[in-house]
Amino acid sequence: MKSKFILPVLTFLQVALYLPTQAQMSCDTTNFPTAYVINEPDYPYTSAGGITITSSYINALVYPAAWASNCGGQSYGTRANSIWLNATNQSWTLTFSQPVSRLVMVISATDGGEEFYFNANTGTITLSGYCTGNFTSTGNALTCFGVTPSPAAGTYVIINNSMPATQYTVTHNGALNGSILNLLDCFSMGCPDVKISQSICQSDLPFTWNGKTVRTTGTHTLTDVRASSIAGCDSTTTLTLTVHSNPQQDLQETICEQDLPFQWNGQSVTATGTHILTDVRPSEVSGCDSTTTLTLTVNPNPRIYITDTICESPAGFVWNNQSIQAPGRYTLKDTRPSVLTGCDSITTLDLTIHPSPEIAMSPETPAPYCIGDTIALSFSGAVSYDWRAIRPLPDFSKGRYYLYEGLNLLTVKGTNELNCTGTKTFTILANECCDMAIPNAFSPNNDGMNDFFYVIQNGNPAGFVLLIFDRWGKEVFQSFNVNVQWDGSHLGRPVEAGVYYYYIEATCAGGNKTVKRGEIHLIR
Repeated sequence: MKSKFILPVLTFLQVALYLPTQAQMSCDTTNFPTAYVINEPDYPYTSAGGITITSSYINALVYPAAWASNCGGQSYGTRANSIWLNATNQSWTLTFSQPVSRLVMVISATDGGEEFYFNANTGTITLSGYCTGNFTSTGNALTCFGVTPSPAAGTYVIINNSMPATQYTVTHNGALNGSILNLLDCFSMGCPDVKISQSICQSDLPFTWNGKTVRTTGTHTLTDVRASSIAGCDSTTTLTLTVHSNPQQDLQETICEQDLPFQWNGQSVTATGTHILTDVRPSEVSGCDSTTTLTLTVNPNPRIYITDTICESPAGFVWNNQSIQAPGRYTLKDTRPSVLTGCDSITTLDLTIHPSPEIAMSPETPAPYCIGDTIALSFSGAVSYDWRAIRPLPDFSKGRYYLYEGLNLLTVKGTNELNCTGTKTFTILANECCDMAIPNAFSPNNDGMNDFFYVIQNGNPAGFVLLIFDRWGKEVFQSFNVNVQWDGSHLGRPVEAGVYYYYIEATCAGGNKTVKRGEIHLIR
């Protein structure tokens, strides 16, 4: 079994004083074993391409000696002062001064069951280039399935990012003794696959691109897996080539008479009808040599006849932003496209206008009423009516209306037999009406004369209380309805003749309150 330990002091000093010459050169990811292995004292490290890398780690260890492990017959070695990850709470973070899309690490001293996780601050990580003899990957995770215990395995691994990022972090699953990691001076500043589109004419064939030849029309996809001449780094370049034929083209076009004369490739059309024009110059569609035939249809500016009947209204008959208020025949110039041909036209309009009904109310000027009264009105001048009031009308059926204080505005819309409408607003005045008249005597003897005591009220009080007491202060009658009358009884029995006292509190429809007290003489 392998073990990791701190070397003796002399060995550590020898490693610490080792200052190699930095290769500082970018590398092809197919040849990264030649790249410089960056160790921990090198940071911050600046590559030949001008990218500066800083290193930071949480809870990780610095291993002070070089270590080499094998996989598939190759030896993979780290340098002294490497990062050593062997626990789940450890992480190593590399920060780049410019976004990079690929980087390479060397990992050594790895046992079966160890797993590494690679993450970036942007993009999605995938792994490639590792030794498949002892390692496998899923997404951003690299797993060692090598022999346990020793010999331990090692590998290079290419960390590919779908989007260039400035920060990459490595963590470990904490299995076994952990592993030793270094970054290689072998990364790219974002070299995505390159896609190119190009169109040519059939007359340009044969077409040659990077050793590939196209001889036919149509769309062709050509792929070059060599280093891109555009990006200057590892990538796959795909060319989508469209080869247009030199066709015979037929075009159809329709214009209006007002667009004449019509000019097309040096040819002129001055009359309505269908015209066939031919042009042997390059096609306007593909840009390739062709023979183009245009079939041109010239529509005339037609005459249109309209007959319409409307009801009288302030807007009148509106036609192309013109308002017509009187009946008759009109010749109208229509500069907008005709609904028939799409061309300007001359429109003749025969217009009939029916008058609106005149609405009348009976009574025409009703006398003032009291607040809360319900009145009946009738209307004439139309065959059906619709009513609208400023405030809601509780009793809206059969032409009866509840009146509010002040001016009640009632708008009536009438429709006649021609389906024309007329509207008129009527005003009905309603006062508070809070006067009360109270008799001072009554004789409940069933002679049909003055048999009940009641309050004479000309309005519609919003609240009402009537209390009647005998001479000893005992209440003998109460009512909360102004229309209820006292028949001179208490608990179903006639009371004695004599003097009684009343208390009345009435709340007027407008909100004012009235209180009255007095005597009643009950005579038998």
